[in-house]
Amino acid sequence: MSDYIYDENGKQLAWIENGDIFVAAEGKRKIATVRNGQLYSLQGDPLDLFLVGTGVVGLDGNSATPAEFRKLCGIE
Repeated sequence: MSDYIYDENGKQLAWIENGDIFVAAEGKRKIATVRNGQLYSLQGDPLDLFLVGTGVVGLDGNSATPAEFRKLCGIE
């Protein structure tokens, strides 16, 4: 079963399967992993991004999708 990650406007940015995060628009390009709600790079480094509900937030807790996550998805 897959879960989906949306931005603050309801646009699907990515999807999660077995703890791996993939870019929605590109199918199988893995960009990160999630463990206990925190996102990690493919090298295992914490990204200071957190999965909350169906969205990603930064350390500040702002509900707007962080620019860092948009860059991972290739949006910015």
